[in-house]
Amino acid sequence: MFKILHRYIASSVLSSAAAAIVFIGFIFGAVNLLKDVLVYLLDGRIPFGLFLKLCWDMAQYVGTYAVPIGMLIGVLLVLGRMSADNEITAMRTSGRSILQIARPILVIALFGVVAELGINFYLMPKSRVSYHVELEKALRHSAANFFVPRTFMREIPGAVIFFDKKDGQTYQNLWVWLLDNQQRATYIYHAASAVIEFDLDREILRVLPFEGNIEARAVADPEKRADHNNILQMGGTEQAVEIPLGDFLGRRGFRQKLNWLTLPELLERRTELAHDPKATDIDRLKVTLTIHNKLTFSLGVFSFALIAIPLGIRTQRKESSANIGIAMLLVVVYYVMSVAVGWLDKRPDLHPEILIWLPNAVFIGTGLILLRRVERT
Repeated sequence: MFKILHRYIASSVLSSAAAAIVFIGFIFGAVNLLKDVLVYLLDGRIPFGLFLKLCWDMAQYVGTYAVPIGMLIGVLLVLGRMSADNEITAMRTSGRSILQIARPILVIALFGVVAELGINFYLMPKSRVSYHVELEKALRHSAANFFVPRTFMREIPGAVIFFDKKDGQTYQNLWVWLLDNQQRATYIYHAASAVIEFDLDREILRVLPFEGNIEARAVADPEKRADHNNILQMGGTEQAVEIPLGDFLGRRGFRQKLNWLTLPELLERRTELAHDPKATDIDRLKVTLTIHNKLTFSLGVFSFALIAIPLGIRTQRKESSANIGIAMLLVVVYYVMSVAVGWLDKRPDLHPEILIWLPNAVFIGTGLILLRRVERT
């Protein structure tokens, strides 16, 4: 009977937590993908296969937040429903204590901590780096595909490009307008035919006209031709026009955050800083704080489950909205405390690497107190 009861509670919590993890992960992931990737997929700059790969990388990244929150929501939903249906009362009448009832939940939470450690220290860092590297590589190698005949191309900052047709790298009847800060033309290039090259290292677009001209416009009134500069004929590679691409190719050489390092990389970085005479205490603290932050986020799965057990029993609510509301309030409190401690990363004297454990200590302590009260009622 006892094993059947444990299986019933475990299966209910696992199914609810899994659904919540998928939902939370989808929300977090969709927001990031809409911001970073969707526009590139729609305009054809990245293939659909790569989009799926980026979605998988994003799923591993959002797992850092989705697993603890999903565990919290799952426990609140299941125990709230069981308490409202008097199932908890029936279990306690049969001689089961709250701790015995909650045992399968705590075991699941411990497995969740182990899973979260793997996500935080290995899967998330690797997937985050892979996400940015693959996206940047795709944008750079598909840049030429973004040029469409008989279409005004305005995506390059400070320039508008138009051409009739292209054959490989050769563009026919090419027009280039260079714009000022008010989007007014300062120079107008026209070539009967020209070659366009992408210099990915220098992040420029190089136009090599075979036959064309350039016209400068008046600074005060771009509608008029500059008085000192008539239309100049140009041709040959020595008169190439170079146009800065700005952020058209994406953010190159993204800065790899400490949070995106795996555990071996973090330990190696900490060792290097320990033997580097030029490193400051703040530099060393940031690495140590990152390691402790990942550890505390992993323990957060257990902390959320522990405090959710008495809250779910006491609230006695079947309504999903009420339980989800309680979960979101707890999440906000937990992460606000964590972020507040993270702001102390430049104060080694306050030992934020120790204070970062405070949210878990508060949640675990509160959970134990509430469990004891529930047991006495």
